[in-house]
Amino acid sequence: MSDKSSLSGAARVLVVSEDDKVLRLAEAELCDRFSVFTANEVAGALRLLEEEGPFAAVLTDQASRATTIDGILPELIGRHPGTALMLLDATSTRAPHGVTVH
Repeated sequence: MSDKSSLSGAARVLVVSEDDKVLRLAEAELCDRFSVFTANEVAGALRLLEEEGPFAAVLTDQASRATTIDGILPELIGRHPGTALMLLDATSTRAPHGVTVH
């Protein structure tokens, strides 16, 4: 879990994935425009939501959706309803139950 990029005044983004490659790639792509926080587990993501939230957006990969979405979505909606949730998926075109695709 990290906050490796901290641009002063930049919107803050939380990236959650069990895959370290996804975390590194997302951070590399976003760090010049956003302050990027990363977590590789639900517990770490919930800790960051509590301690550092709210975030402008939370990005998570669908590969770990069983634990990530179920573990984060209720907390995100309850505490930070204005936060955008983005699901990253290279294989599926269906959103998890309860998630609306825009």
